[in-house]
Amino acid sequence: MPAVSDILRRFRLAGVPGAPHASVPADRARALEDELSAVFTALQPAEHRVEEILGEARRRAAETAQAAAEESAGIAAGGRHRADEARRDAAARLLARAEEEARRLLEDASAEAGRIEARAAERIPGLVEAVVAEATGRRDSVR
Repeated sequence: MPAVSDILRRFRLAGVPGAPHASVPADRARALEDELSAVFTALQPAEHRVEEILGEARRRAAETAQAAAEESAGIAAGGRHRADEARRDAAARLLARAEEEARRLLEDASAEAGRIEARAAERIPGLVEAVVAEATGRRDSVR
């Protein structure tokens, strides 16, 4: 097997700069371009396919982003609707509790008023008698 330096020596210029020799390409850049042009030409369909795939991926990404935005807007709207319902339900429960408490307070107040009226009814005759006795000067008849 030849040494790497022997292989590389074959591609060195054979003489001083000037007219090229027959065994070495005169224009290295042109030679490389000629050598690689077939490779690049063969890659063009792959490059076109890459562009198609990227375009399709960008389109799908835009569609996915749009669908996600619409879905998130729907979720947010549903959440707001459920929050409104929850607030209405909570307000209705609080109102029902307040009404129940007001009803109980009215019942308690009515019962207390009844007790006060009964007590007053019991005491009024004696108080009237005491007032009459005081007014007429008969203190001895007052209990």
